Amino acid sequence: MDNFPFSCDTFVALPPNTENGCVIFGKNSDRPSSEVQEVIYVPSADHDEGAKLSCTYISIEQISHTFSVILSKPAWMWGAEMGANEFGVCIGNEAIFTKHFHAENDLKKRLLGMDLVRLGLERSKTAEQALQVIIDLLDKYGQGGPCFEDPSRRSLTYFNSFLIADPKEAFILETSGKHWATFQVKSGTRNISNLLTITVDIYSHSENLKDEALKYGWWKPNTPFNFAECYNLTPPSGASASVTTASQVSVLKRNDQGQLECTHYFTATPNPLLSVFKPFTFGPNVDIGSKTRSPPVTEVFNDEVPDRRHELYAIHSKLKPLPDDSSARVNIDVDVMSNQIRLERELLTLNWPLSNVVFREAVDIELSIYECITSEDESVRSSISNIMQKANHLSLNY
Repeated sequence: MDNFPFSCDTFVALPPNTENGCVIFGKNSDRPSSEVQEVIYVPSADHDEGAKLSCTYISIEQISHTFSVILSKPAWMWGAEMGANEFGVCIGNEAIFTKHFHAENDLKKRLLGMDLVRLGLERSKTAEQALQVIIDLLDKYGQGGPCFEDPSRRSLTYFNSFLIADPKEAFILETSGKHWATFQVKSGTRNISNLLTITVDIYSHSENLKDEALKYGWWKPNTPFNFAECYNLTPPSGASASVTTASQVSVLKRNDQGQLECTHYFTATPNPLLSVFKPFTFGPNVDIGSKTRSPPVTEVFNDEVPDRRHELYAIHSKLKPLPDDSSARVNIDVDVMSNQIRLERELLTLNWPLSNVVFREAVDIELSIYECITSEDESVRSSISNIMQKANHLSLNY
């Protein structure tokens, strides 16, 4: 398999481009190949008045109540690359570079874009509310700080764009320092990647956005104001990451009674070509297990990156998922993919409502598949059919 996915992209599809009136959200997270992404569930919680919240680099004021979220996040940071909350709000971010980019100043520790993703999910019931939460936090605290734990990339930082969706609509927020512009997605499809995409159709913007462009000669008066043309900057050399390290797809909808029926699929492993998208739904007594959670390593920014591999990531790494890792791997792509496809087919046939442990059980089956295929014991390898029967039982039980 010579072609690997090299991209960080977030997309949304709304009616009439989707069936049954649903909204589909998805992201491939492009991060350094050595970086582990974990999938964690954080339940809703009440907080004391005056409490402080420790984000990746700085502490901010906590609110009285935060909503339950599921997150796909680099294991070393507090924030998340992507995720969803109990109200069907999904957010993903992208690295962008604008004419405000100043590496030395932007390395000052503030909120990371990934912190803003998680904060937006924990504090919002709708996509529009999440949009405003992120804008308010951006205005108050700013964005900045090293965006990578890898020693070779610690001098790299970036601004952020965000795609925010719920079962009704979606918004794009693109930033340049503390300046920003937004776009409302009402129908059809839209995606963001590593460049500004908002042009003349602007839903809202920061107070001095046009004055700033005029001040530096980026915009000529009496011409249409094009945000992307005014502020875009080609990413600096060496700033791009290397491979898709985790993925999410969410199907957001309400049933005929107006009740939420949202299903979120996460890989928790690199390279979507060799990963299983495992389903998750919010509900009482959710238990996703511990096999996609990284070990609690507190050291950050030492000379060497600590081992943050969770159990699923560790065995998945034997399946040759990364193109730039020269360590010995088992070249078993065909066996892996055929059984992954069989498992995903079963997972996609599950009826609503899903079990509160379906994500955990899907992870267990995926682990068993990899253990069978990578085993040197032929009797273990031949037991794959028994493992796949467990996948069949998932669709029968739910």
